[in-house]
Amino acid sequence: MTKESFENVSIALRDNSYDFIEKGLEAIISEDDNEYKYAILHLYSGIILFLKDVLYKEHWVLIFQDVDKADKSKLFDGTIKSVNHDTLINRLKKTDVFNLSNNFHKNLNWLREQRNKIEHLHNELNPHEVRSRIAILLNSIYEIYHDYEANDHDLKSIENKNIVEEYNSLFELIRNYSFEFDDFIENRKSLIKEKIINSYLVLLCPNCSQKTLEVIPDDHRCICHFCSTTSSTDEFYFSNSKDYFIDIEFGYDRPNCPNCQSEKVLILSTDIACFECFESYDFNDITDCARCGTRFICENHNYDAVFCDYCTKFIQDQ
Repeated sequence: MTKESFENVSIALRDNSYDFIEKGLEAIISEDDNEYKYAILHLYSGIILFLKDVLYKEHWVLIFQDVDKADKSKLFDGTIKSVNHDTLINRLKKTDVFNLSNNFHKNLNWLREQRNKIEHLHNELNPHEVRSRIAILLNSIYEIYHDYEANDHDLKSIENKNIVEEYNSLFELIRNYSFEFDDFIENRKSLIKEKIINSYLVLLCPNCSQKTLEVIPDDHRCICHFCSTTSSTDEFYFSNSKDYFIDIEFGYDRPNCPNCQSEKVLILSTDIACFECFESYDFNDITDCARCGTRFICENHNYDAVFCDYCTKFIQDQ
């Protein structure tokens, strides 16, 4: 097999990736909810092809699901059993080609789940969530290009130069469509602005990554005014605090709510809220006790040494 033949495989992956992503973007900005299922199908396929080409450039055997059965001829006759989703992501993480964020992997998994539902079951799509998540996912891909252009082209970035340059048209496509997404997000926010202003407690929504999730203590309900996802406060808390029971069981430090002393505290980015009394705090309010190291919430601390209640009492008793 010639070097040109191997390059042709990469070109095919790149061209197909571009075509699928372009079709998906056309569908997602059509504002026709019926088109969203096609957006999901096309975008997922296009992103996976892009990632497979990234892996292929590392070494051709890596895009075979079973590397022990890798056969060059199968690259060209259409009989290759290529990597599945999980294998692809795991191998990419090991090669560390790009610093793809946890949010990227989270939203790509979400896209795969929606794709599977569309293919096998009836999938009731939430158009606002779909557009927001896809906007974030594509922005993560564009960051590859942005980071490369912004840095000093160190050794790692030089190794990625061919990918960045070969996919320049794809990055440009995503950048151009991003303006459509920006308009969508701003228009959506303007529509829900009053609801957010009048909300008792507003947090970052884990589904659409917008700070538009209202916690309603009286009804014990959470609703995101941007993507329209709803749940009970307990469902929301425990689904976003998977480490809660482990931390309690093994006695790991969890900041207590200074208002009610509950450990039922949720930290989402810079948002902190107690799901017992529904008081909220700023991330800068979390500190460590200068004596015992326990993490706790201390509002408006402007001094160097901060002590937890236990250590404060101990010092006072001395």
